[in-house]
Amino acid sequence: MIKKSPLFIKASKIVNKYDPIHLISIGCPKDEYDGEVRRILEGMENVSNIEELHDLVYGIFVKMFDESIAGPKENYQKLASELFQLK
Repeated sequence: MIKKSPLFIKASKIVNKYDPIHLISIGCPKDEYDGEVRRILEGMENVSNIEELHDLVYGIFVKMFDESIAGPKENYQKLASELFQLK
């Protein structure tokens, strides 16, 4: 098992809380979004405001799941705002 940093654990809890693709709510494991969390944390180094992070988070979910599954961008605003507080 790979050891996860405290920042990764916090970000993962936030993503799981919002469960943007509704995978946790249907019984998928808590690490289901680990790939997306990793990409978000890598990209967060290059964002300077919530809007950029919102774009980043939404873009990652669209890339990983397709736009039809990811849903509307507005659904990611609160998730991005909470993640931005980790910066």
